[in-house]
Amino acid sequence: MTNSIEELEKDARCIFVIGSNTTENHPVIGMKIKKNVLYQGAKLIVADPRRIDLAEIADVYMPHLPGTDVALINGMMNVIITEGLVDKEFIANCTEGYEAMAEVVAKYTPEYVEKITTVPAEDIRKAARIYAQPEAAVICYAMGVTQHSTGTDNVKSICNLAMLTGNIGRPGTGVDPLRVRTTFRVPATWELCRLPIPVIRRLPMRPFVPSLRPHGGYRCRPTTV
Repeated sequence: MTNSIEELEKDARCIFVIGSNTTENHPVIGMKIKKNVLYQGAKLIVADPRRIDLAEIADVYMPHLPGTDVALINGMMNVIITEGLVDKEFIANCTEGYEAMAEVVAKYTPEYVEKITTVPAEDIRKAARIYAQPEAAVICYAMGVTQHSTGTDNVKSICNLAMLTGNIGRPGTGVDPLRVRTTFRVPATWELCRLPIPVIRRLPMRPFVPSLRPHGGYRCRPTTV
């Protein structure tokens, strides 16, 4: 996770839940999301083939067909770019490959994506606007995103959406893979730090490599890029 669980309740002004039955599998986080939406007015977007509990209080619910996550997110990014909702400063200072990404999603108009996902074009537009406009928006996903043959591409698309709108590195923003164990979260967050092509951040990273300790355990040792 790129931000704390508490921020889901206190700082996020928009929460986008995709591929996660949060109240069933992560009830504490689900409760915090509900409290933020019901008592603090945060906007909620839910994308899931199933009508999960959070869909009942969502501002937009998008029941896309299984396996069409990338198309759905590309459709949202198409709207954000077309309507000028991108964070130009963040893109210029912190990303690379924006032009290549924009070229890829250019054909993913809401009408085109509707044919792939069955989600109405107007719902895609509404979700994109709700996500892009608040000061702080966060994306939560779980195994409904990752457990696919295209799971890596799904996560990359989610990261691209967050970076396109500058929703990284501030309270209430970020990309939150919801997992049952920390060992699952670390590689998922590291994937965000390494940053997927076609949009990658220009931040210097220090990869960690295992080093054998005298007592037989392992420690992480930073090395120079």
